[in-house]
Amino acid sequence: MPTPRRIAIKMLELAKLKEGEVLCDLGCGMANLPILAASKFGAKAIGVEKIPIFYLISRARVGLLGLRGKVKIMRGDLFKQDISKADVVTVYLSMQTNARLKKKFEKELAPGSRVISRGFKIPDWPLAGFDEKDKLYLYKI
Repeated sequence: MPTPRRIAIKMLELAKLKEGEVLCDLGCGMANLPILAASKFGAKAIGVEKIPIFYLISRARVGLLGLRGKVKIMRGDLFKQDISKADVVTVYLSMQTNARLKKKFEKELAPGSRVISRGFKIPDWPLAGFDEKDKLYLYKI
């Protein structure tokens, strides 16, 4: 399900995404968050998508918007994607999937990195920020 622009902006503001930082959106769908991160926040962005049609649509959108140098869309398994260069990771996945990703986040992300989840918590992780209205959960490594 796509993240509405208003909520996507809120996610990136809550994560305090800065110009020049790297955002990685795991399960990027049609790349709304990576496109917004690059175009509005001046970040570099990576979107990871497994579903072929969403991957193709995402790549086409990035090309049409002239963001190829700032946004990279990769087709693949989010559990196998290297996220070590990410300053911010965004997810809109189930609590079970978030729980499975927790070890990956702890292993690969550098101190100071942020993870923001829409809709579902990351079990047993302390919150660094929370937006109750839109159910946005911020975590810091």
